[in-house]
Amino acid sequence: MSPPPKTPPPLPGTPGSPDPEVRVPRRAVLAAGLALAAAPLWPRSPDARAGEAEGPIFPMFRGNPARSGQGVGPVPRRGVAVRWRHRTGVHREPLRGGRHREWTGTGWTGQAAIWGDSVYVGSVDGRCYRLDADTGTVRWSFDAGDSIKGSVLVTGDRVWFGSRADHMFCLDRSTGAEVWRFPCGGKDTDSSPCLVDGRLYFGAEDGGIYCVDPVDARVIWSYRAGGSVESSPAIDGGRLFAGAYDGYLHALDARDGTPLWRFPTGDDTDASAVVDSGQLFVGNENGVLYHLDPATGEARWSFRAGAGIWGTVALDGSRVFTTSDDGFVYALDRGTGRVLWRYGAAAGMWTSAVCVDGVVVVGDWAGVLHGVEASTGLPLWTWQADAYIVSSALVAAGRIYVGARDGVFYCLEEAT
Repeated sequence: MSPPPKTPPPLPGTPGSPDPEVRVPRRAVLAAGLALAAAPLWPRSPDARAGEAEGPIFPMFRGNPARSGQGVGPVPRRGVAVRWRHRTGVHREPLRGGRHREWTGTGWTGQAAIWGDSVYVGSVDGRCYRLDADTGTVRWSFDAGDSIKGSVLVTGDRVWFGSRADHMFCLDRSTGAEVWRFPCGGKDTDSSPCLVDGRLYFGAEDGGIYCVDPVDARVIWSYRAGGSVESSPAIDGGRLFAGAYDGYLHALDARDGTPLWRFPTGDDTDASAVVDSGQLFVGNENGVLYHLDPATGEARWSFRAGAGIWGTVALDGSRVFTTSDDGFVYALDRGTGRVLWRYGAAAGMWTSAVCVDGVVVVGDWAGVLHGVEASTGLPLWTWQADAYIVSSALVAAGRIYVGARDGVFYCLEEAT
């Protein structure tokens, strides 16, 4: 374990530095009394309004700030079929020589969020969508100007997400109107935000880890890692954990950004850390999964897969599940790191596995979504999309919501 880093240089908004320019339309400024709590998983929507159906809540990437959430059961076990599909648009990125690259579908990490009767998802076409969870009908869409690859965060009346337009956006959940946008140093923002105790946390590819006021985007503190931060911050016990391109997992005091420790993962660490019951797990692009002590950063065990790890781990009782670009899903013993089983997918994987009701759900580069029995690693079902899947699936109340790079966002349910 390396010693704590030296005090990082100030970023915009740090005491002693000018605040960045933040667009805050007057008509959309949040009310000062807005209730913004950490996001537990409620079985039914607490803010259901007249005419709005109640339903499950899974409000952010991995469900909660510790990134240990999995989904809302039940989960299909006998097979899946398409309930509805929504085709997203096309983003054309200009290249040199008059050429262009087309982006469609959903990207990495791209996990949808659900709040009551609506599903929220960003697309690489540059739009954030609010879709009816039952029918896929578009309730609104917002054009961010460039691809949205990360996952969205939803609360009672706000939606947050980052994009390749180099900003973190805040929208009104009911209308999709822009509330504010926060500039992220002219770099992509793939990190998915989380909300804890009325503070919004996220990383950016300018190397910054930011804590801002969700009402007006005022910077509370900022910290500079040694490289871009594409991982989504995990927060537990007053500590924030985020991996970076510099090959370190950074642990900060969530209150003021003070560095606590940093652990050398040895390679770019885009996967998000997961904290649960005094245990911390994180993988890196060198293919190593680490089990650390979240208080000290001390390594308890490590496991090396056959290729890089881009996905965030899933937890289920005594097991840890990780995907790898080597084409395997691994189930490891949480206490020792011993391999319990491995499941061979059709291709490598960047998606994050989720485990709900004893079923591991994961997509791969061949466009296959897999349902695997968590206790044995035996296949339960597979489903084929028309292009590769790098987005993480959302399991919510018997349905699976997932996007593919064929330009389609799918809602799947138990096959009859």
